[in-house]
Amino acid sequence: MVQESAGAPLEAELVRRHREELIPPRSPEKLAKVIGISGKRWRDIERGLDANGRPTQARAQTLADIAKVLGIGPEQLEEAGRADAARILSAVTRDRAETEPALAGIVQPEATPVALLQQILQVLDEIRTDDRLSAGQRRQLEEAFVTGLQRDVQNLQDQFRTMIRVVGGGA
Repeated sequence: MVQESAGAPLEAELVRRHREELIPPRSPEKLAKVIGISGKRWRDIERGLDANGRPTQARAQTLADIAKVLGIGPEQLEEAGRADAARILSAVTRDRAETEPALAGIVQPEATPVALLQQILQVLDEIRTDDRLSAGQRRQLEEAFVTGLQRDVQNLQDQFRTMIRVVGGGA
């Protein structure tokens, strides 16, 4: 459960903590730019206070955008009292997963937990936006990631089929 600090909304602590845990570290200004808000607005949301010291909360869509960038899951938003943002984040994540060409035939977005979809999409985004990589390196890393994902899913399926046979008494 997210703890409330100094009267700030739970969402403020959740956002601040997740941003501070990013590797490599990123400033509020850089992250704000990604989702189209000002660095000042991002800092206000992290503090839970506006420039005049009055309590403030992010709009549901803004908080969902922030959560997407930081890898905050819908469950965490709900724990912070923001079911509205959690619903938006879940819908956006599933919609994106359904239209992501790299995931076609690998995952079923409607049957896959949103947190897992978020993690997969976040890795793809990191590969695609890392300016230290050439286009060829990005392509190779994305192919390696997707191939590894397919292999891991197949291995899990095989393991569970074996366990079902063993538990069910079949050979």
